[in-house]
Amino acid sequence: MLPGDTLFLYTDGLTEARNAQYKMAGRSRIIKAIGDLAMKSTRQLVDTVIEQTRLFSENTEQSDDLTLLAIRYMPKEEKNILDEKLTLTNDVKEVGKLSLFIKQVTERLNIGKQLAFKLRLALEEAVVNVMEYAYPKGTVGHVNIRVTSDGHRLKFVITDSGISFNPTEASTADTTLSVEERPIGGLGIFLIRELMDSINYERTEGKNVLTIMKNY
Repeated sequence: MLPGDTLFLYTDGLTEARNAQYKMAGRSRIIKAIGDLAMKSTRQLVDTVIEQTRLFSENTEQSDDLTLLAIRYMPKEEKNILDEKLTLTNDVKEVGKLSLFIKQVTERLNIGKQLAFKLRLALEEAVVNVMEYAYPKGTVGHVNIRVTSDGHRLKFVITDSGISFNPTEASTADTTLSVEERPIGGLGIFLIRELMDSINYERTEGKNVLTIMKNY
């Protein structure tokens, strides 16, 4: 549904409503009525259709129930109170810039030290993963980080133009195994999943786009 669209649900008691001559209201009559009332509020829409049905039936007793429901999709617009960007090269020495960036963001939003630490840990894991694996060795690439907040939720979008890789499909480390038994890898994505509320990956226009979010 698009913003402003209305979903109109009804039982067959509406289309099969009969008048004194036993003629049914029919679907086409209802569709026209709804189209004429499209700009009305959902309450006005339901009330008017019921009234039109009553007039059509000429107060004839009906043999079926009449139940209507109108739902209008009006999504709440997100207004960001923060929108910051950072671009790094694929060099782990750049991680210090990321730490400072996250510190500045969390301080601006008055986020507590404990949550700020978790955010920094998750972001560093995700970004270092890109730095180490997205680009072939010896190739200079970039990692773009964008953070937005609507006052309730932080959204981090990490984008790179490297090799296609979906970290959410990687098998997570089995933390029940001992260090000797556990295969290399998987701890990073496990950590991000534990620290953040959601994680999503897309491959769009030749880019890896990892989105992680946290409510605060």
